[in-house]
Amino acid sequence: GRMFYDPSFSQSTPLGIVYTAWPEGTLEPFTYNIRWSLEVHTAKIDTGIWQIVDEVRLTDDDALNSMPMQTSNGQRIVFSFAEDQINPSIKTNIHSIWTNGTENSQLLRDGRANYYPFWTPDDQNIVFQRGEFNVYSLYAIRSNGGGLVRILGNDANNFMHPFVEN
Repeated sequence: GRMFYDPSFSQSTPLGIVYTAWPEGTLEPFTYNIRWSLEVHTAKIDTGIWQIVDEVRLTDDDALNSMPMQTSNGQRIVFSFAEDQINPSIKTNIHSIWTNGTENSQLLRDGRANYYPFWTPDDQNIVFQRGEFNVYSLYAIRSNGGGLVRILGNDANNFMHPFVEN
């Protein structure tokens, strides 16, 4: 069977979901020294039968695409992108893509571990967690990738999914 990760729901699309999944036929994805990928998908949920319908695979790039989050209007997705499949926690970039699958854009590539990106409520900025030497801090960039700013950090290993209440 397939493995699915990182689901998030769109507030503007009735039961619209974005998630990551291993490609069909992937066996033992955590076996070292093999190439594997995790791809971003969108779909809807048919609540009459509780199944995913209208599934669309947005990425197909032999990389680890993870932690997708939609904008409040459901039109754009931000996600983490790791090219190094053997040790993905070392260099994880921030990418965005339109939900129709166009414009897969690299917003941040700086050789650091950048995780759990999410949109601010106005969809103008992206907040994410950055790991440096086992210390994790919150950073933000504009939706076009510019204006990197450190928001919050400490000296503890506080690896958690960031959350902002609307």
